[in-house]
Amino acid sequence: MRVAAAPILRALAGVLGGCAGPSPPVPPPGLAYRLPSPPTLGYRMADTVRVEIQALGQSFAVEGGARSDWRMEYEPDPRGVRVTATQVDLDARMSNPLGPGQLVDESQVTGPVVFTLGPHGNPDVVSFPRIEAGAAQFFTGGTIAPVPLEVRVRSIVRVARTPVS
Repeated sequence: MRVAAAPILRALAGVLGGCAGPSPPVPPPGLAYRLPSPPTLGYRMADTVRVEIQALGQSFAVEGGARSDWRMEYEPDPRGVRVTATQVDLDARMSNPLGPGQLVDESQVTGPVVFTLGPHGNPDVVSFPRIEAGAAQFFTGGTIAPVPLEVRVRSIVRVARTPVS
């Protein structure tokens, strides 16, 4: 008795194919930068801090916070994307248990921060704004440029960066 191999192989292929697991998912596209449309956006950044101090049998707290609004202008650059961030509003406060608190507004910050983002997302700072002494305590290298692609976690400081129209 002679058996035709082709029908048996087709039947086995269907059975074995049904036993195979699902194919792996298609990987997502790689991270890429592109200019937003429109190329000018607004961002709001808010920071809060509370420091509790215990010394010589006494305890007190220093609290502060800042909310700032930034105008972000994006344009093409030979190195990637050029960003010009201009602070348009600043409301900052810091308590002082040993004296009066401090209030700071945008009048103490002059000029934009300008930086480029290269193909791997690494920022290169081109220029910083001029920051008056009273406002300097509210800014660090990480907060002067509100790069929305970064996420920072700090143990004492909560940072919320929210795009605004």
